[in-house]
Amino acid sequence: MAPRLRLQGYVAAAAPCAVLLRRAGPNLWSMIRWDLATDCFEEGEWLQAKIHVERCDISPDGAFFVWCMSRHWAWSTHSGRTVCTAVSRPPFFAPLAIVWHSSGSREGGGEFLPEPLAASPEWSVAENFGPPPNLARRTWRDPRSVADEAACRRRLHGWAPLCDESTAFIKPNHSGACLIARDSAKGWFKRHGIRDAFALKSAGRAELALETVDWADFDHRGDLLFSRHAELFRLRAQDCSAGIGDWPTLLAQATLLADFTDRQFEHVDAPYNSVDMESAMIV
Repeated sequence: MAPRLRLQGYVAAAAPCAVLLRRAGPNLWSMIRWDLATDCFEEGEWLQAKIHVERCDISPDGAFFVWCMSRHWAWSTHSGRTVCTAVSRPPFFAPLAIVWHSSGSREGGGEFLPEPLAASPEWSVAENFGPPPNLARRTWRDPRSVADEAACRRRLHGWAPLCDESTAFIKPNHSGACLIARDSAKGWFKRHGIRDAFALKSAGRAELALETVDWADFDHRGDLLFSRHAELFRLRAQDCSAGIGDWPTLLAQATLLADFTDRQFEHVDAPYNSVDMESAMIV
């Protein structure tokens, strides 16, 4: 059976750009940088590992991406280096800063906060690189659950808890439409980071379920961005608020921006100096 392709997106809070993570197999991902102003794409590096998509984040200006990966099958060959958090420049995974976690998957991941931290966490860093001062990293001492941390990350990107549902979040756009995300997955889907069911709501209308959508968000213009498998779509803000009646109509009105289905592994080198992953510190 062919692997299920999917795209996970991260929209920068203060710049018209985004990062896409394309899942090509159980432990194979590629990174893509998306210019939201022009809908141009820069396809970058590939990584063989499991990426914890709910623990990744993009910096407000889109210049950096923090990601968390694990490779538990490689314990014996990598001296215990199986779970790491790293910072890179999209669309590359080559780490500018990285740390391996001694406590395994209980640790890992990060987020870009509105204000600088009082004390920066430890990193192995590339020459002449200083980690962004507002970058927080999850440790085993963090009292928050992974779900609580993911909720915090959502709030940093304009989402708010839906008052009558404990596992749902809502995000408005400037045209009066709202996007709703519900953490409803269980079992295999939750373990693989496929967590959300999305719905679109406009004034005076019932929620419209975005069927078979893996990821959705609004951009800075209020347009709805969403992915299905390896396809990426945009629906204009004015259409979001027009009260579309059903999913087939919405899909027909949306613009297919790109289809990354047929991409094959390609070795790509990052155009900057990076840290040697296998010699980075373990904390």
